Amino acid sequence: KDIGIAALDDVSRATSALSARDFGAAQNDFSAAAAKFANAQDSLNDLHAGVVALVNVIPQTDRTYESVRGLVTAGQELSQTASIMTQAGGGISMQPSTDIVTKLNLLGAYIENALPHALAAQAALAKVNSDVIPAQYTEKIAKLQSETPAIAASMQEFLKFVHTLTFLLGGESKMRYLTLFQNNTELRPTGGFVGSFAEVDMDNGAIANMRLPGGGTYDMQGQLDTFVEAPEPLSLINPRWEFQDGNWFPDFPTSAKKMQWFYEHAGGPTTDGVIAVNATFIEKLLDVVGPIEMPEYGLTIDSENFLFATEKAVEIDADKTKNTPKAILGDMAPKLIEKVKTADVQTLIRVVMLIEQGLAERDIQVYFRDNDAQKAMQDLGFTGSVEQTNGDYLMVVNTNIGGGKTDAVIDQAIDLEVNISETGTIVDDLTLTKTHHGMANALFTGKNNVDYVRFYVPEGSVLLSADGFEPPSQNLFESSDISLSVDDDLSIVMSDQTRDAISGMDIWNEFGKTVFGGWVQTAPGETQVIHVSYRIPQVLFSADSDTSFLARARRQLGFDSHDGYSLLAQKQSGVVSRTTTVHLNYPSTFNTYWTNIVTDDTDVSTFDNPRDTFSGWILTR
Repeated sequence: KDIGIAALDDVSRATSALSARDFGAAQNDFSAAAAKFANAQDSLNDLHAGVVALVNVIPQTDRTYESVRGLVTAGQELSQTASIMTQAGGGISMQPSTDIVTKLNLLGAYIENALPHALAAQAALAKVNSDVIPAQYTEKIAKLQSETPAIAASMQEFLKFVHTLTFLLGGESKMRYLTLFQNNTELRPTGGFVGSFAEVDMDNGAIANMRLPGGGTYDMQGQLDTFVEAPEPLSLINPRWEFQDGNWFPDFPTSAKKMQWFYEHAGGPTTDGVIAVNATFIEKLLDVVGPIEMPEYGLTIDSENFLFATEKAVEIDADKTKNTPKAILGDMAPKLIEKVKTADVQTLIRVVMLIEQGLAERDIQVYFRDNDAQKAMQDLGFTGSVEQTNGDYLMVVNTNIGGGKTDAVIDQAIDLEVNISETGTIVDDLTLTKTHHGMANALFTGKNNVDYVRFYVPEGSVLLSADGFEPPSQNLFESSDISLSVDDDLSIVMSDQTRDAISGMDIWNEFGKTVFGGWVQTAPGETQVIHVSYRIPQVLFSADSDTSFLARARRQLGFDSHDGYSLLAQKQSGVVSRTTTVHLNYPSTFNTYWTNIVTDDTDVSTFDNPRDTFSGWILTR
């Protein structure tokens, strides 16, 4: 009994270490457990001894035998998993090559060898019946049963993503990227204002060349050979549409192509793709790889001070005579890349998983000029495209125009009342609340937050009412002193734009959605509340609703008298603080048959929207 209990303690600690990718600690504890499990294995054939392995006094039954054997097998298999991963650390560190692609390929090979053992441990633990485990050990067993599948899933996820990452890093062929650094404390449709950019050549995981202009995106202004009108809201700050404002469309592939267009018309070379990285991702990356020493600036940059320190260096401390305010970013980038290149195995895995998380949460977005490569990224959901759905849809897009870095101190809350009538028509009543936590005149955040906000809803939706919007005075919008042509892409997108006579809301269609656009201005210390009410085209219990996802689901369940309502809430890249609450209201003659909402109140869905969020209900009447 003592042997089994000690082994359980070792495995519990080791599994936690393995989950945290601390392979050294995991190996030590699993090795200790392995010896104890060997002794436990010897006693498995003698159940008449009374107490076996990890179990105290329990009935001697076949079920008991399976549980004990499952624990023993799991311990052995997890020990093998940890052993292989520990070998990975040593094997990779001894490689003469330090390029990231080589490291990732080696790491992938080790994980492929370790994965069967993790899956075997998961299967073995599934046979352990907690009912026969003494109460004082059930918590540890439950932890093993929950953490081991997570370890296996993490390995599978890594293997799925590592091939995509090596392709991105030029592991198959040399790639040239237009890399955009988006400051999402100043929100723009694809994440944030593009103050800096780099032209980066990747070859087999190594940066063959990187050019990061010291003046940032404004270096492109004097080089453009074509002058086009800016989207109307942007003329608040500039009547000419230029490179730094090119990410106007929330559909990232569309904005990426427009950024490439501006870059090439400013004399830049053709690029294979566009990568956009939000400032908040760099914070997270620094948290993983550690601080960066910048003695030439008298700074140590870490995850806590990255945004403030770099903004201060750019906005306040930069040498005005040199006109290279973004130089600190160019000096910092190689040091950050070197941190990743020289990272140990545990850190490298954390970096890879962080990149995958960044892609899933749109802190990183990628566009490829090559159609096959773009489709591969689209299949993974990593392109930042506006998604298509048959049900209800909502994406709220903030565009900070001349409002400083104030989105760093803005909290947002969306309340959506979905009102279904007896006839099945659906009216959405949306309330957006914005609270400015900044102090007047504070550095970077003490300005008014000036936001042209867009609501992307199902195409064919009809605006019923809107209030709380506050457009800037018309005399603040600038006009050009030179002739400007109309941008072809913008002209096509905005060809059907109208303006609601009562609310002043702009209305048009793009990316398969209807869009309502208006201005919200929020001063430091203030809260602004706006309302938008609209009728979506979906009607429940009608012939048209048979094409919906939930309608197909209820037909498969054999309930033809049921219909479904669903909402896809798509995240805007760069938004950090936004809570959405959806209230489903329907007549008393309706009932909820099924929903994916797991709270007690199944008619209310609340989420922070770190990723796209799907809420669905099957209704009957």
